[in-house]
Amino acid sequence: MARRGLKEGFLLLCASYWNNIKETFNLITHAYRILPAESEEMKREAFKIRHKVYCSEFKYEDTRDTEMEEDEFDNHSSHMVVYSRSHKSYIGCARLVHGRHEGVSKELPFEHHCANQIDHKILNSIKNSGHEYAEVSRLTIEKNFRNMGQKKGKKSLSRQKNYNAFALITLYLGVQAMARQQGIRYLFAIVEPRLLKNLHHHNVPAIQIGKGVDHRGLRVPIMIDVEDIERIIPSALKPVYNNIKRDVKDVKPANIGAMTESLDIPDLYAAQEQEPLQGKMAQ
Repeated sequence: MARRGLKEGFLLLCASYWNNIKETFNLITHAYRILPAESEEMKREAFKIRHKVYCSEFKYEDTRDTEMEEDEFDNHSSHMVVYSRSHKSYIGCARLVHGRHEGVSKELPFEHHCANQIDHKILNSIKNSGHEYAEVSRLTIEKNFRNMGQKKGKKSLSRQKNYNAFALITLYLGVQAMARQQGIRYLFAIVEPRLLKNLHHHNVPAIQIGKGVDHRGLRVPIMIDVEDIERIIPSALKPVYNNIKRDVKDVKPANIGAMTESLDIPDLYAAQEQEPLQGKMAQ
């Protein structure tokens, strides 16, 4: 029995390594593509993925008869989908909700959810700076494509799913490329604390700009300078990123109307010295 267990474990390890090799190959050969969802048909593909994940899987939103998850922010958002060439299907999506659209200021989703916890000094400085800004929202990858590694528990090799984080890496790079193409300087998001910790672990300069709030579990508002991200993309991912930039190069810049006079922005990194999240959780 012990020998059988060792053999099964070795086979699972080999399968894991093989899947990693295949997914690395998929990443560097542009097998995962970022496609701007500008047409109504492509937007529907994004809405279907959102419904599958946000409504059916996580139950964050009520299920819809249309099997498409939509909301009031979609009309002033830029949408994108991740397409898997090997699986010939759309497997992920994200949107950039613009803070200004056709010259009119718009409330971002995180402003509503974190209204009493945001550092408004930083937020207002960004809004009045003349720079374009947006919120990363509805960023998701279908379940089988967001596993970070081999699933726990004994499973037959035929049912093993191990796509790791390569599709998610593509989506992150797609968000960055779309933001650059549209001239967006600052990105906001509301994330789980563990994701913020993971971003810092990978030297991503995400800044917490408020205290934790209860929104589908504990979440914190963050801000990222798009130019900072551009400087830290690893050289190994530059070819992938360049391919993605070509995919989104025809996307029109965000129409935000007349810019206001550029103002000085405070030392944003001072926001890291806010009350630690652990203190908020202990209250």
